[in-house]
Amino acid sequence: MTHKLAEIAQKALSDSAFTSEVSMCQRFFRQVRQRAYGHKYDQFDAKWAVLAARKWNKTGYSLLPDVTLKIGDVVYWSATLDNPFGHVAIYIGNHRVIHNSILNRFSPNKWKGISDLRDMRPYHVIVRLPA
Repeated sequence: MTHKLAEIAQKALSDSAFTSEVSMCQRFFRQVRQRAYGHKYDQFDAKWAVLAARKWNKTGYSLLPDVTLKIGDVVYWSATLDNPFGHVAIYIGNHRVIHNSILNRFSPNKWKGISDLRDMRPYHVIVRLPA
């Protein structure tokens, strides 16, 4: 069974209703999440991914980063010197995530695209919402 977050994220790649602006990973995730769940999880929204990760980390939806990822898991990276805002992506299986990132700048969907987790730095927070 496909998780609705992963399913909607895949459709969002080619849907112009979802943001394709650079550095808008948190907005892209919010749009996908709201399409899947409505406004049920809006209390965890934040302008930057690093702030949203802190909110999620205080809930029962947050998991330790050493668990095996499942399709539909939301993956957060903490802030770094070169990216003080953090990052968020949606896991779609086979070590791949869908996200809005500068890594996708050559994607036909502008900033939206698919990346391999093995090519990215370690993540810090995993959020697992109901399928």
